[in-house]
Amino acid sequence: MGWGGMADLDYSQVRAVVAESNVMIRQGVRYGLNAMGVREIAETGSLTSAHQMCRESEIDVLVLNSLLEENDATFIVRDIRAGSLGKDPFLLTILVLAHPSEPQVKTAMSCGTDDLLLVPFAPEQMSNRLRGITERRRPFVVTHDYMGPDRRKAQREGVASATQFNVPHPVRARATGVPSGRYFNQVDQFKETLGRERIRRLAHAVEYEFRDICGAGRDGSLTADILIPKLFKLESICEELTARLPGVGASVELITGFLAVCKKMKNNASKVAYPDLEAAYNDAKRITNTYMSLPDIQRMAASA
Repeated sequence: MGWGGMADLDYSQVRAVVAESNVMIRQGVRYGLNAMGVREIAETGSLTSAHQMCRESEIDVLVLNSLLEENDATFIVRDIRAGSLGKDPFLLTILVLAHPSEPQVKTAMSCGTDDLLLVPFAPEQMSNRLRGITERRRPFVVTHDYMGPDRRKAQREGVASATQFNVPHPVRARATGVPSGRYFNQVDQFKETLGRERIRRLAHAVEYEFRDICGAGRDGSLTADILIPKLFKLESICEELTARLPGVGASVELITGFLAVCKKMKNNASKVAYPDLEAAYNDAKRITNTYMSLPDIQRMAASA
């Protein structure tokens, strides 16, 4: 992007938030950031305060414990990536895990964070994590349920064919003196591009998810206990589509009708017949075909 080489980086202008309840861990993170030259560091041990800082502050790096005050804090990163929290969905994030279990690691990796830092760690490990992301940040991908660094080994549906995007890099921009206005112009362009990509992925997921329902109905394995959670998932996908489509000037009429059918099925799950599923699947395919073909805007894709 023409923002200078690694030797030109001046981390003294980089702004960081450290959200960690344990004072000693927070101190270790701060020492690691200071060792790189980062001086503007805001600290908190509160989940509410961390959320507020991300919403109101212009920051470049977030170091966040995945559990704050015994609450799962990974939703903060997920909301940042989705563009619903804060100004920059592309800020660098490192999640701290104090007691990493397999479910915790899976949740942390699936929220869209750049990296993980396991406790205990030395301050230089913190420095190395941030330096590594700054020098070799992974391109981003977008699916119906994920936005963040490309980790193909995770094998989420749709990731294998997902387009890569070299998104704006706030630390490099700040550390090479790129004016804030210029940087956020790029952020806005990428938010629009990735927003349309998200719409296409959501649209694809409608047919994909309902095809699974239809298949279970055809072979006689569909029960109310299986159908209801799948319909809840479809409703969530369609509700996000409904929220995003007006922003690109697209009608939501098809989705509104499909949602009404899904809710009716959910309320009468034990009485849903296969012809009902077939009719709804045809509606799902129409939604996918309609919104997968939205006109492309300029694609800022990474080279493979």
